[in-house]
Amino acid sequence: MTESGDLFDDDDFSAFMDPAEEKQVVQALRGLLYSAESLTEQIPGRFLTLQAEDEEYDELVQLYEQIDLPPDTSAILLTPSAYRDTVETTSSLFFWDDTPPEDLFILVIADPTLEETLIHITLTHQSLSGIDVYKADRKFLDYSYTSVRDCLIEVNKIIWLFLKPKKTVWSVAQIEQYTENWLFRGAFRGQFVDLPVHGEFNYLFSPDRVGRTPVETCVRALSMLVRYEYEGLEDLIDTVNDLQMDLDISGLLVTRDGIEKQALEMEQELLSFIALSMDQWVTVLAAVDGVTWPTDRTGIEYSSAMEATARALYQSYTGHLPPEGFRPYT
Repeated sequence: MTESGDLFDDDDFSAFMDPAEEKQVVQALRGLLYSAESLTEQIPGRFLTLQAEDEEYDELVQLYEQIDLPPDTSAILLTPSAYRDTVETTSSLFFWDDTPPEDLFILVIADPTLEETLIHITLTHQSLSGIDVYKADRKFLDYSYTSVRDCLIEVNKIIWLFLKPKKTVWSVAQIEQYTENWLFRGAFRGQFVDLPVHGEFNYLFSPDRVGRTPVETCVRALSMLVRYEYEGLEDLIDTVNDLQMDLDISGLLVTRDGIEKQALEMEQELLSFIALSMDQWVTVLAAVDGVTWPTDRTGIEYSSAMEATARALYQSYTGHLPPEGFRPYT
């Protein structure tokens, strides 16, 4: 790779591999994306992680924290263990003089609407980390860094320079997608302070961009966070019961059977826990500089919206609404 920050024009392409080799690399990188297209299409603007072992988790969390993808992008993260297991099919992605570093993470990013542009990021503590940008099957830009930290400091600038949506005015769908991917990253991390974000494209920072009030964007965000935190009813029930045991509360244990049979005490317990989870995320988000939060959290608009959201979440997990008259905040 070249010195950090060098940008090349057409006359500089000779500094890289020959055009045939460059095209081979781009085709291999695109092939990696296409191989998982059915999955990446379900999570645009997020990277799909191909396999992760326990010892890779800390690095994975760091990448979720630091990498801020624009909407509509497709991205795949290849962990060291995933690379080792697919070395025969991915070896053409690298032109190392010897065996690739054992701690190598590879991130490939593209935007289906910007077919000519592709970004290839390599992160390792054992060698140089780097960012390569390809346009029209040729290497257009090449950065190298002596540390993963330095690479991650710069990576979002480069991603947004080349893969930011072309339109000056984003659609509501793009803003929702971008905001809710940011929420996913925060839920994965457990907090939002210092989490990279383009606030002008995030409906929690700019509710007017989607034509909603701060209360409306607040409860939508809380609903997404609870869904990200608890994948299904079993996960939710286990957490309710674990909390009771941790607090040494000799209360009623919630069961799936009880919820399906609409046992009233269990339903109230579950509904109240959903409301508690929402309140906890309120505390987390309200601490983020720049978030446009409801100024009156005691008024009828806020309390009604919070209650309606808790009831809707309950229905999404259980398949039925809680009984009329049940209140999440008792």
